[in-house]
Amino acid sequence: MKKVLLGAALLILLVAGLPAHAQSDGVALGKMIYLKTNGENEPYGEFLGDLYSYSPDDAAAVRETTWGYNDIPILSPNGQYVAYLSLPQYMVELLAADDPNALMAGGIKNIWLWNLATGDFTRIADQPADATAFNGIYRSRPAWSPDSTQLAWVEMRVTESAVHSQLMIYNLAESTTQLVVDSISVGFQDAAFVVPNTLAWGESLIWQYFTFGLGEDGSRGGVVIEVINETGLLNRFEIQYLDDPGPPFIRAQWMQREGHWVIGLLFEGNTWQILNPATGERAFLKNPPVLQTPTGQGYGLGYDDTSGWYGVAESSFALGTIETTLSAAVSPDGNSIAIVHDDGYGVLMTPEGLGFIPDDTGAEATGLLHVVWSPMVWHAEGDASPVDSLPLNSNAPTPAG
Repeated sequence: MKKVLLGAALLILLVAGLPAHAQSDGVALGKMIYLKTNGENEPYGEFLGDLYSYSPDDAAAVRETTWGYNDIPILSPNGQYVAYLSLPQYMVELLAADDPNALMAGGIKNIWLWNLATGDFTRIADQPADATAFNGIYRSRPAWSPDSTQLAWVEMRVTESAVHSQLMIYNLAESTTQLVVDSISVGFQDAAFVVPNTLAWGESLIWQYFTFGLGEDGSRGGVVIEVINETGLLNRFEIQYLDDPGPPFIRAQWMQREGHWVIGLLFEGNTWQILNPATGERAFLKNPPVLQTPTGQGYGLGYDDTSGWYGVAESSFALGTIETTLSAAVSPDGNSIAIVHDDGYGVLMTPEGLGFIPDDTGAEATGLLHVVWSPMVWHAEGDASPVDSLPLNSNAPTPAG
């Protein structure tokens, strides 16, 4: 496959949260959704802003939320819903009052569900009535099931006397939330409470975190991946220890390979491995994986840990680097790419040429953070070499019940 230069700006399609009972006029399926900040609502140095919808046929974007404290949009695999985290109203009020405790509690968030066709916004995960900056529920970004019928997240309830973490699953058809795993680990906690945004759903759920007490003698720190389904923990793998040689581990994600789900592991230096979720066997990928639309037609996307996202055409990979990109998305027909650059500008590549992503006035948008457009699936094809035959496998993972 061939890398395609995406441009010097970033485009974001994100869905953010609205206050209760808010509603838009609905968004035609296939429009991009991007998250944009006004530069003022970033008290935690993270992605917070409002959601906009846009199509290249439109003169301007539509501002879909006005809350200003919404996180990135997470598009369902069927393209019909967006889920996102949003800062609760009481936390916004504490920030406005310059409450110093609020600055340490940025992970306290609600979860909203946006029905793109109807424009309905529904808060599906709220805070307790007695919530404060010390006593609230921290949540990870949610993950969609492959059939778009369920939404999962990890939440951590923090009180003055205890910290308790759980895996929750929301059923869209029944509008109910089920406790799936009680006392799930969120890993090492230091100066402030944090729930990692590392949950992913493919064949089952995978949950990634950093902790100590690993290795045969319990003396090592490192990264753990747990494989979970609706009945509980299926497998647990110690992926890498702090003192391992070789490139550091970055993240895990589900991928399709030869019609089966595997776990992709990205290491610094753009080194990719695949992990069998049942056995723990690992192999190096010869070619980087590609993020594609469900049809697999047109452009795909690749990710390099030094330069960010890049475009992929149907021919073989070419050498070269591009400007760092925060986010990128492909249109449903595969013929266009939206890019968000790390300076907050958006670029749109279409068959007609290059353009910019506009805001709701039609001017070039600034402060872009993230973009989504079409549902996408990672594919890992081509040759793979067993990790056991290479030096990086100093500590192969071993499954545990």
